[in-house]
Amino acid sequence: MIEQDLRDGLTGALADEPPLSFDPDHLVAQARREVRRRRSLVGVGGATAGIAVAAVVAATVLHPTIPGPAAAPHLTTAPATPPDFPWPPAGIHPRVYSAAEEKPLAAAWTQHLTQTFGAVVPGASRVTVEPWGGETGGDIATGQDYLDTYVNFTFHGVRTAVAIEVAAPGQYTLSLTKSCAESTSPDRCVFTRTADGGLLLYFDIVQGDLRRRSVTDFRPDGTVVFTTGYNYDPTSSAQHVRLSAPLTDAQLTTFATDPVLAF
Repeated sequence: MIEQDLRDGLTGALADEPPLSFDPDHLVAQARREVRRRRSLVGVGGATAGIAVAAVVAATVLHPTIPGPAAAPHLTTAPATPPDFPWPPAGIHPRVYSAAEEKPLAAAWTQHLTQTFGAVVPGASRVTVEPWGGETGGDIATGQDYLDTYVNFTFHGVRTAVAIEVAAPGQYTLSLTKSCAESTSPDRCVFTRTADGGLLLYFDIVQGDLRRRSVTDFRPDGTVVFTTGYNYDPTSSAQHVRLSAPLTDAQLTTFATDPVLAF
């Protein structure tokens, strides 16, 4: 679970170090709010369906080509108040996806991220994509309408990860104002338009010397892609060395706006 990963990571981060002026329980509570927000939009069935081989081949029926990473749009400074951008978009009809439909998508996304990650994050090594599932658990359930994962990698000798979540069209229904309020302090949210008519939400969560940087892409078709970079390893409870900063805005934006990451 995301909140448990975060708590374990914070516990490891603080071990054998002098006290810091930061409250790990506050950050864990924030993560739990994010989890509850997303779970409220998710209907999960009981059984997980099996799937035969050729998962990537099946996925390419839905996405015939796997292009390189999308270029980050030009970023402009924007006020914390979201612009006139109704959400969810009108005319979007959510649908339920089966495990048999989602598993080949997950396989194709894993292949794509593995092949293109180094182009987005030069210098990254030992890149591994964790199994896609709900709340990074790696289990794809029948009726699930989103998938998430961690992409683990080493950068400047430090192990870290980027979290990626893809919500199917129409499944994420929080308004931009509520989305900002649920994610962080409203005065820290920055919104910017994309060339295709979507909207990007940027925010930081900083506690002591631990930092998360998130970019969320609200797409015109109702898809929402969440990406988060960390200056520590969110998947480990035994990390002590931290990066100076998470991934750049341009790198997180490239992942968030990647057209391959779509249902």
